[in-house]
Amino acid sequence: MQKQIRVKSSRNFVMVSTLGHAIQFVKNEETTIPAVLLSEALAQGVVPIEDDDLPQDPAMMDSAPVDPMKRKADLKAAIQAIKNRNHREDFGATGNPKVAATEKYLGWHASGKEIEAAIQELNDEAADAGLK
Repeated sequence: MQKQIRVKSSRNFVMVSTLGHAIQFVKNEETTIPAVLLSEALAQGVVPIEDDDLPQDPAMMDSAPVDPMKRKADLKAAIQAIKNRNHREDFGATGNPKVAATEKYLGWHASGKEIEAAIQELNDEAADAGLK
């Protein structure tokens, strides 16, 4: 049996995958999808309910910095670069960069919580500097 991943969508739609699956997503309701469809679902703006459900690609994990300060600095730089690039498909409904876009820029896996913390820190720094 293949691994299943629980996800949520911020909109109603039917995703037809390149593998022949058709999955209906209902706004803010949990949907279970096969793990092989996660990348296609992420591209459509669907988000995993638990960060632990993301499959770990060993090649991407090897390139991830171990030092927490380096990780945070890299995350903040990636988020800022994505914001400066301003490609519509890189942003979710909240206006923040999507996890998939951030990971693609970094070249390693980062949890949604880790990314949200970096975004909050960037927002706090901007507010403190009066730039927000």
